[in-house]
Amino acid sequence: MQNVSKQSGLTNRSLSGGILDLKFMGGQSKPPVDPSKPLPVAGSILLAFEKFIAPIQVTDRGNVLKVHVDLTEECDVLIRADSSITASANIRNVSIGFLNEEAPERRWQGSARRLSVKADRWTPVVASYVVRLECGSHDLYWKVWDDDSTDKPLTLNAGTMTVEAIPIRK
Repeated sequence: MQNVSKQSGLTNRSLSGGILDLKFMGGQSKPPVDPSKPLPVAGSILLAFEKFIAPIQVTDRGNVLKVHVDLTEECDVLIRADSSITASANIRNVSIGFLNEEAPERRWQGSARRLSVKADRWTPVVASYVVRLECGSHDLYWKVWDDDSTDKPLTLNAGTMTVEAIPIRK
Protein backbone atom coordinates (compact mmCIF):
# COMPACT_ATOMS: atom_id res chain seq x y z
CA MET A 1 0.00 0.00 0.00
CA GLN A 2 3.04 2.29 -0.10
CA ASN A 3 2.35 3.15 -3.76
CA VAL A 4 -1.32 4.02 -3.28
CA SER A 5 -2.38 7.63 -3.41
CA LYS A 6 -5.51 8.30 -1.33
CA GLN A 7 -8.30 10.09 -3.21
CA SER A 8 -11.27 11.32 -1.19
CA GLY A 9 -13.62 10.89 -4.16
CA LEU A 10 -12.75 7.19 -4.47
CA THR A 11 -13.64 6.04 -0.97
CA ASN A 12 -16.81 4.34 -2.19
CA ARG A 13 -15.31 3.18 -5.52
CA SER A 14 -12.28 1.17 -4.45
CA LEU A 15 -11.39 -0.97 -1.47
CA SER A 16 -8.49 1.25 -0.41
CA GLY A 17 -10.10 4.55 -1.42
CA GLY A 18 -7.10 5.33 -3.57
CA ILE A 19 -5.33 4.77 -6.87
CA LEU A 20 -2.03 3.10 -7.63
CA ASP A 21 0.72 5.68 -7.98
CA LEU A 22 2.89 4.55 -10.92
CA LYS A 23 5.68 7.09 -10.33
CA PHE A 24 7.89 4.33 -8.95
CA MET A 25 7.82 2.77 -12.45
CA GLY A 26 9.18 5.94 -14.04
CA GLY A 27 5.87 7.11 -15.51
CA GLN A 28 3.35 9.72 -14.54
CA SER A 29 0.42 8.83 -12.36
CA LYS A 30 -2.99 10.17 -13.40
CA PRO A 31 -6.36 9.15 -11.99
CA PRO A 32 -8.14 6.82 -14.47
CA VAL A 33 -11.39 8.67 -13.82
CA ASP A 34 -12.27 12.02 -12.39
CA PRO A 35 -13.36 11.13 -8.83
CA SER A 36 -15.72 14.11 -8.72
CA LYS A 37 -17.80 12.77 -11.64
CA PRO A 38 -20.20 9.83 -11.40
CA LEU A 39 -19.23 6.64 -13.21
CA PRO A 40 -21.11 6.11 -16.49
CA VAL A 41 -23.94 3.63 -16.23
CA ALA A 42 -25.73 2.20 -19.27
CA GLY A 43 -28.93 1.75 -17.31
CA SER A 44 -30.27 0.16 -14.20
CA ILE A 45 -29.74 -3.59 -14.03
CA LEU A 46 -32.59 -5.48 -12.42
CA LEU A 47 -31.80 -8.59 -10.38
CA ALA A 48 -34.53 -10.90 -9.11
CA PHE A 49 -34.47 -14.48 -7.85
CA GLU A 50 -36.40 -17.28 -6.20
CA LYS A 51 -35.03 -20.31 -4.39
CA PHE A 52 -36.00 -23.41 -2.53
CA ILE A 53 -33.88 -24.93 0.22
CA ALA A 54 -35.65 -28.23 0.83
CA PRO A 55 -36.07 -30.97 -1.78
CA ILE A 56 -39.19 -30.65 -3.95
CA GLN A 57 -40.92 -33.17 -6.19
CA VAL A 58 -42.00 -32.29 -9.70
CA THR A 59 -44.90 -34.57 -10.59
CA ASP A 60 -47.16 -32.32 -12.63
CA ARG A 61 -44.73 -32.17 -15.58
CA GLY A 62 -44.14 -28.51 -15.21
CA ASN A 63 -43.01 -25.50 -13.27
CA VAL A 64 -40.30 -25.53 -10.62
CA LEU A 65 -40.00 -21.83 -9.80
CA LYS A 66 -41.46 -18.52 -10.94
CA VAL A 67 -39.72 -15.12 -10.87
CA HIS A 68 -41.73 -11.94 -11.43
CA VAL A 69 -40.08 -8.87 -13.00
CA ASP A 70 -41.44 -5.44 -13.91
CA LEU A 71 -39.42 -3.96 -16.75
CA THR A 72 -39.57 -0.19 -17.28
CA GLU A 73 -38.02 -0.55 -20.75
CA GLU A 74 -37.06 -3.20 -23.28
CA CYS A 75 -34.35 -5.46 -21.80
CA ASP A 76 -32.09 -8.38 -22.55
CA VAL A 77 -32.98 -10.83 -19.80
CA LEU A 78 -30.56 -13.51 -18.59
CA ILE A 79 -32.28 -16.39 -16.83
CA ARG A 80 -30.25 -18.96 -14.88
CA ALA A 81 -31.29 -21.95 -12.83
CA ASP A 82 -29.33 -24.53 -10.90
CA SER A 83 -30.07 -27.48 -8.67
CA SER A 84 -29.51 -31.23 -8.66
CA ILE A 85 -32.06 -33.86 -9.64
CA THR A 86 -32.79 -37.53 -8.99
CA ALA A 87 -35.61 -40.03 -9.49
CA SER A 88 -36.59 -43.46 -8.18
CA ALA A 89 -36.04 -44.98 -11.66
CA ASN A 90 -33.73 -44.26 -14.59
CA ILE A 91 -35.16 -41.58 -16.87
CA ARG A 92 -33.45 -41.09 -20.22
CA ASN A 93 -34.98 -37.77 -21.27
CA VAL A 94 -35.59 -35.01 -18.78
CA SER A 95 -36.34 -31.59 -20.30
CA ILE A 96 -35.44 -28.27 -18.74
CA GLY A 97 -36.36 -24.84 -20.04
CA PHE A 98 -37.79 -21.39 -19.43
CA LEU A 99 -40.92 -19.56 -20.60
CA ASN A 100 -43.03 -16.53 -19.72
CA GLU A 101 -46.19 -18.65 -19.61
CA GLU A 102 -47.32 -21.11 -16.98
CA ALA A 103 -48.37 -23.66 -19.66
CA PRO A 104 -46.95 -27.11 -18.86
CA GLU A 105 -44.54 -28.81 -21.26
CA ARG A 106 -43.82 -25.60 -23.19
CA ARG A 107 -40.63 -23.53 -23.20
CA TRP A 108 -38.68 -21.17 -25.41
CA GLN A 109 -37.12 -23.52 -27.92
CA GLY A 110 -33.62 -22.12 -27.48
CA SER A 111 -33.82 -22.63 -23.71
CA ALA A 112 -34.39 -26.40 -23.99
CA ARG A 113 -31.82 -28.58 -22.24
CA ARG A 114 -31.97 -32.35 -21.93
CA LEU A 115 -30.35 -34.70 -19.47
CA SER A 116 -30.59 -38.26 -18.25
CA VAL A 117 -31.26 -39.11 -14.63
CA LYS A 118 -30.01 -42.31 -13.02
CA ALA A 119 -32.06 -43.87 -10.27
CA ASP A 120 -31.17 -42.66 -6.79
CA ARG A 121 -28.15 -40.64 -8.01
CA TRP A 122 -27.96 -36.86 -7.98
CA THR A 123 -27.35 -35.20 -11.34
CA PRO A 124 -26.39 -31.50 -11.56
CA VAL A 125 -28.90 -29.25 -13.33
CA VAL A 126 -27.56 -25.97 -14.70
CA ALA A 127 -29.34 -24.00 -17.41
CA SER A 128 -29.24 -20.46 -18.74
CA TYR A 129 -30.98 -18.53 -21.48
CA VAL A 130 -31.12 -14.95 -22.76
CA VAL A 131 -34.30 -13.46 -24.20
CA ARG A 132 -35.25 -9.89 -25.18
CA LEU A 133 -38.45 -8.79 -23.42
CA GLU A 134 -40.56 -5.69 -23.93
CA CYS A 135 -41.37 -3.16 -21.23
CA GLY A 136 -44.01 -4.52 -18.85
CA SER A 137 -44.77 -7.12 -16.22
CA HIS A 138 -43.43 -10.65 -16.78
CA ASP A 139 -43.66 -13.94 -14.91
CA LEU A 140 -40.77 -16.21 -15.89
CA TYR A 141 -40.99 -19.94 -15.23
CA TRP A 142 -38.31 -22.60 -14.81
CA LYS A 143 -39.73 -25.85 -16.16
CA VAL A 144 -38.62 -29.46 -15.67
CA TRP A 145 -40.39 -32.58 -16.89
CA ASP A 146 -39.95 -36.21 -17.89
CA ASP A 147 -40.13 -36.59 -21.69
CA ASP A 148 -40.28 -40.39 -21.33
CA SER A 149 -43.64 -40.13 -19.52
CA THR A 150 -42.59 -42.60 -16.84
CA ASP A 151 -44.84 -40.82 -14.33
CA LYS A 152 -42.04 -41.22 -11.80
CA PRO A 153 -41.65 -38.08 -9.70
CA LEU A 154 -38.47 -36.09 -10.18
CA THR A 155 -36.86 -34.73 -7.00
CA LEU A 156 -34.85 -31.54 -7.04
CA ASN A 157 -32.60 -30.65 -4.15
CA ALA A 158 -32.11 -26.99 -3.12
CA GLY A 159 -32.14 -24.69 -6.15
CA THR A 160 -32.07 -21.12 -7.36
CA MET A 161 -33.55 -19.28 -10.33
CA THR A 162 -31.92 -15.91 -11.03
CA VAL A 163 -33.06 -13.25 -13.51
CA GLU A 164 -30.91 -10.29 -14.60
CA ALA A 165 -32.46 -7.66 -16.89
CA ILE A 166 -30.21 -5.23 -18.74
CA PRO A 167 -31.89 -2.29 -20.54
CA ILE A 168 -31.39 -1.98 -24.29
CA ARG A 169 -29.91 1.37 -25.32
CA LYS A 170 -30.84 2.33 -28.88
